[in-house]
Amino acid sequence: MSKIHSNSTDELVSQLLADHFVSPQLSAANSDPIPDLDTGIAESLALPVGFPSLNEFVFEGDLVAIVLQDNIAKPIEILSVLTSALVDAGIATTDMYVVISPRTAEYLGLDQADYLPATDDAEKPTPILELELENRKLNLQVHAASNPIGNSYLVANQEGEPVVVNRVLVDADVVIPIGFPVSGEASQQVDCVYPTFSSVEAQSRLPKASFLTRNEEINLANDSLGCFFSIQLVCGPGNLIHEVICGARNEVISLARNATSHLWSFHCDHLADFTVTTIESVDQSWDDLVNAVVIADGVSKSENPIVIWSEVDKMPNRQIRLACRIQFDPSANTGLDEKLQRFVDVLQQRPVFLRSKLKRQEVEDLGFGFIQTGEEILKIAGDRQNRILIRDAHHCQIIENVESTNS
Repeated sequence: MSKIHSNSTDELVSQLLADHFVSPQLSAANSDPIPDLDTGIAESLALPVGFPSLNEFVFEGDLVAIVLQDNIAKPIEILSVLTSALVDAGIATTDMYVVISPRTAEYLGLDQADYLPATDDAEKPTPILELELENRKLNLQVHAASNPIGNSYLVANQEGEPVVVNRVLVDADVVIPIGFPVSGEASQQVDCVYPTFSSVEAQSRLPKASFLTRNEEINLANDSLGCFFSIQLVCGPGNLIHEVICGARNEVISLARNATSHLWSFHCDHLADFTVTTIESVDQSWDDLVNAVVIADGVSKSENPIVIWSEVDKMPNRQIRLACRIQFDPSANTGLDEKLQRFVDVLQQRPVFLRSKLKRQEVEDLGFGFIQTGEEILKIAGDRQNRILIRDAHHCQIIENVESTNS
């Protein structure tokens, strides 16, 4: 049996595949990641779908705002390629603005003291920072939803409520959103621009609205802002980019969603004796972890162990903590939604091991087995023969199982 000494997910994946683990995603996807991201983006920008090429709709002197969706893969690499394309189209770097959310700023390692106003003065604008990118200096703003002066009114929605968007985006001549769909239903999709780059009120109100109402307001905000061009990434297991689609917003979003759905759907013909799943998203949450556990259970024989390999670094919210503790106190099993109830059932029926950034005591208090290294995974696997590795299981869609029950 080979040993794994590194905590790197890529090295873990390589070693598990070499140690008799199979990955149904690799055979089902029928798609490879882009070998050269620079070339992939450049080619897509040169041949957009249903839209003029970049140098036909941006011109010297235009103020260009680039918006990054939260949790996007390879943000710096993507910005670098797009910046070069804009320079080639005649746009000065002093006329380029990159607008990101606080979540993306945290991922990029920015210090809050640099981008938050020094006081709570509502009249003080959100600062414009300098982003150095391959010897180029761009303007960067971290959106502050709570800062009224940082937002600008666009239009009223059907209920007469104000639709506001980040002022830098409203003032720009051209806005280029860079986003990506996730696998699953349309109701699970997140728009790149709205309400992430709107007000606190919109961010609080919109998730509670019906899907139709929410979708109408998202389209209203994008259309009013002039976001008719979009760059969409098709991201696969391991946070790898398989395709870049540029062009007319609605058309490329539809194409990217279809490609993403295909990429994340696979058949599981045989239930596993041992299952390892990874969570490799940029911004990992306990909702991701719950989804991964449920997916892993669906492809595993009952009572056999599963392993979740993640970078989760925070304790779960109250509801998920309650769900975790039900295995110790079944009488507390009340008021859980269907997915959390399934999560509880898994924890009660089989051992679940967790690799995270939490302390051993924290993990074990939640009812998980604590692991740190890939070598520990191989020890748990023992002599089990049918081993499955599922990357980013929280995004996966299992089409069907030949074995109808996990027994």
